[in-house]
Amino acid sequence: MADNGNNAEITFGGTTYGLTDCLQGVTLNMNGNPITFNCNGTLKSIPGISSYTLTASLAISQTDTDKVTALREGTAGTLEYHPAGDTATYIEYTSTNATVASLVQNGGSGNLLSLDVTWNLDDLTDGAAT
Repeated sequence: MADNGNNAEITFGGTTYGLTDCLQGVTLNMNGNPITFNCNGTLKSIPGISSYTLTASLAISQTDTDKVTALREGTAGTLEYHPAGDTATYIEYTSTNATVASLVQNGGSGNLLSLDVTWNLDDLTDGAAT
């Protein structure tokens, strides 16, 4: 049975972001853009281009420079998203060509840095974690 999402994880370029990074507000957006055309007076549609984005908010220690640097805009790599944790049989989304589209950094409180990250996912597959 799925948990409350506290075990959600994103691994990008070999770096894992999870509960200790206050991973929250994760949204996976999958858009299909069908091609619609007129065929003898009837509108027809065929599959078109699909686009996928993943957004997340994090609170990372200001001294954890490796994790922040790995999220620089334009950085590309493999991304795995585990909505309920990286547990065998739980759903896993994978993109072998993810790119950081935007990174918004806000000063946090104490030694925390608040980050909002958006990745463009050029390909996306889903299945069970192993």
